[in-house]
Amino acid sequence: CSVPVFHCDIKPENIIVSRTGRIVLIDYGTAVSGNEESFKTQYGTLSYAAPEQFDNNAVIDERTDIFSVGILLKQIIGHINNRRIKRRLDKIILRCTYEDAQLRYEDVSDVISELLFLSGKSGIVKSVFVP
Repeated sequence: CSVPVFHCDIKPENIIVSRTGRIVLIDYGTAVSGNEESFKTQYGTLSYAAPEQFDNNAVIDERTDIFSVGILLKQIIGHINNRRIKRRLDKIILRCTYEDAQLRYEDVSDVISELLFLSGKSGIVKSVFVP
């Protein structure tokens, strides 16, 4: 997409897996595009929303959705038994979910790279992330 879109409500209920196995985000009701003048303070689901979504002076950007991805990963690691993988995921989650957005990953591709490195493959290994 030439103009970034910030979903602002990434949570399990807004993620589906298509028949072909593609992961798809749905419900763009709170989403904003990067070319909008007013992409300040977008409310999402409290338990998944980044702190800046409730700060009238904060700007929403890609790091806002990265926070929510970190919360999702936190839920997933409860099902992982491999301690090495769990420790590495904890570090990724911590960086995704810093309260200060400046300390988070700047780009989702950085999160993906970390997960690919963790998997040791060119794609995320299902057995690592699915119980």
